[in-house]
This record gives sequence, C-alpha cells and structure tokens, in this order.
Amino acid sequence: MRPTTTLFRSLSSRAFAVALLGTTLLAACGGGDDNGPSTPDDQTPEPNTQGTVFSLENLSSQDAYYVYIKDCSAATWGNDRLGATRILDVNEVISWTVNNPGCYDIQARTSLSAPGGQKKATYPGVNMADGQTTTVTIHEANWTAM
Repeated sequence: MRPTTTLFRSLSSRAFAVALLGTTLLAACGGGDDNGPSTPDDQTPEPNTQGTVFSLENLSSQDAYYVYIKDCSAATWGNDRLGATRILDVNEVISWTVNNPGCYDIQARTSLSAPGGQKKATYPGVNMADGQTTTVTIHEANWTAM
C-alpha cells in the first residue's frame, strides 16, 4: 500500500477532493486541459486501443508510485495520475486516453521511502499525435535523485 500523503489525511477529505476533482473535470470537458490525458485520480486507468492513447511502460527495477502529466506549456504538474492505491509495477504498462493531443511532459516517481530516497524519471516534450499511441518507457538509467 502506498504511503499516505500529507495532503489527504482522512478518507472524508480524500472523498471530498475526489468529488471536487470529478466536478472540475466534468465542467472542463471540451476545453483546453493543460494537465494531460484524462483519468480521474481515484480510478485505475484501463488499457485503451482506440483514438489517441498514451502508454507508460516500466522496464526498470523500481515501481512507479506516482505519475504526473502536464501540458508542455503548463508550469505545474497537477495531480498524480495513478491515484491513491495504484502502482505502476516493474514490467507493467498502463495507458490513458488523450482528449487533447499535443505536447506533454511526463514524470514518474518512486516511493517516498525507496532505498536511497525518492527518485524521478522525467520525459519533457512528448508529442502525443492525434489518433496514435505514444509509449514512453522507463529504464533503470532514467531514474534520478529528487
């Protein structure tokens, strides 16, 4: 199980935040989302083979506990796309539907308690073309200290 972040200490505040996020996402449908492909933070993304798809493949020896995706022009990372309980395990691939194809920055992070401290793997300027599947692969050499 993932460590609890300081942002959400209780289930009731987590549920409120998820409901607020869901409302925000529904209100933003059709608009320019600068925080990447759409998947509510509390749901496990399902494999997708239609339309524009982004896939993240983990071929490293460390699990990714957090995945952040943002528009290349956005200043902040936004929410963790894996949610509170999902982990991108070693040798696993996870996919998201991309509503607004374009340029995105991707960042995966290990557990806060990973040996040697938390690490990140960052992939700036990933072009997600309309109607295509774009795959980014995490290799061992991609992890750097936070």
